[in-house]
Amino acid sequence: MDFVTQAEWLPEQHLTHQMRICQAVLAAAERTPVLLLLEDLDLAHVPVLEVLQLLVKQISRARVLLLATLRDHELAKGPAVRRAVGRILQEGNASMLRLEGLTEKQSRALITLASGTAPSHNEAQRLQRATGGNPFLLLSTVDAHIAGERRARPPVPFEVRETLHERLSGCSVDTLEVLTLCAVMGTDVDRPLLADLLSELELPHTSIDDAMQTGLLRHDRTAEGRLSFTHGLTRDLLLDDTQPVTRALWHQRVATMLARRCQPGDDTAEIRHHCLAAAQPLGSRVSVRPLLALADRDQARFSHAAALHWLEATASVVAALPTDETTSAVEVRVAPSSPTLTRSSCRTDTPR
Repeated sequence: MDFVTQAEWLPEQHLTHQMRICQAVLAAAERTPVLLLLEDLDLAHVPVLEVLQLLVKQISRARVLLLATLRDHELAKGPAVRRAVGRILQEGNASMLRLEGLTEKQSRALITLASGTAPSHNEAQRLQRATGGNPFLLLSTVDAHIAGERRARPPVPFEVRETLHERLSGCSVDTLEVLTLCAVMGTDVDRPLLADLLSELELPHTSIDDAMQTGLLRHDRTAEGRLSFTHGLTRDLLLDDTQPVTRALWHQRVATMLARRCQPGDDTAEIRHHCLAAAQPLGSRVSVRPLLALADRDQARFSHAAALHWLEATASVVAALPTDETTSAVEVRVAPSSPTLTRSSCRTDTPR
């Protein structure tokens, strides 16, 4: 269709043209059953959707089956297209089938068929998390493994990388920032924590909804107030595409915010994880500041056992790194404090 020419038509000319298309389809259906396949309806021009709506009204008794695919998250980008699709779905002879990812059992069967070997339970779970049961992503990842790319976190296969890059190319800078921050935060993202981080970065909280509308991020069905990536491979790609120092700074921000929100009895593992991830590029002196701040806080409250706990977490981060001048400086800070705190905590805990 020449949309430039059609833009100059009068409404009557548009309607006449649409009716001719519908009549041609109906005439063909009188001779033989007709199957029409339309892919990526979300990318269609509004005039095409108007023809489709008119056709749907007229094929209720004709031997015509119309199958169309669309990505619902893409509809948010075009309100006019969304309205047109909505009108089509309101027709009595139209129905919608939502395609979900494969279940873990179905994914195991597909992996076995593609590789010729049944995956272990842990391997099947890892691939399910990485791909969300998407057959294209699953098969591409399995092919990469067969080719010998078996690592702790294998690189994202080339064809998957390019597909995801195409999806991400339509995101705004703020949306990409939110998605990258979520990738750094982990496989499961606490939405209130994310909102606090966005406030510190002076980004609007609506950026979270914008990230959700990409279809790459979703509400976690198993936990209230938590988000997760639709496909774990998206998270892997975002982490791979972020410069190491930038990624470390993000980890440092997350650790600092977790420390500010930390309450007595909270798990230290998440803060320690982000401190350790920040330590390699930034150095331990910078990376363990959130842990040392918590130790100072509890020591000021005379919670000596709690302060010692944070110092032990600090020491575990330092111990996991190669020894250098920065590491030694932190050890000097931790070492004198530990015996004192140990004696204090023992004296506090000992019954009089």
